[in-house]
Amino acid sequence: MAFQWGCSDPNRLRRMLVTLKMGQPWTVAEKAEFLAGLQAVDAYARRTQGGALADLSAEKRDAVLQAIDSGAAPELQAFFTRARRLTLEGMFSDPYYGGNRGFAGW
Repeated sequence: MAFQWGCSDPNRLRRMLVTLKMGQPWTVAEKAEFLAGLQAVDAYARRTQGGALADLSAEKRDAVLQAIDSGAAPELQAFFTRARRLTLEGMFSDPYYGGNRGFAGW
């Protein structure tokens, strides 16, 4: 699985959110890639911890994410890096653009 979302452009998320609201077709492919990444992480959790990621205890969820982050599942690292980056961008972005709800990250 190859993810090609690496981008250092700070306006990328803003453009993605605007495009999502406008329904541009290029977002369909990115959504499919992201969902495939989530499914791959879930499959890894099932394989290594015996259950779906969402159903695992906090300790087992942490173990799955730490294993991916440390390189134990190299096929998931690109997705994990992208998901973490999007999470941070959402947490610390201007609420005007849809992230950082209630100014929680500020």
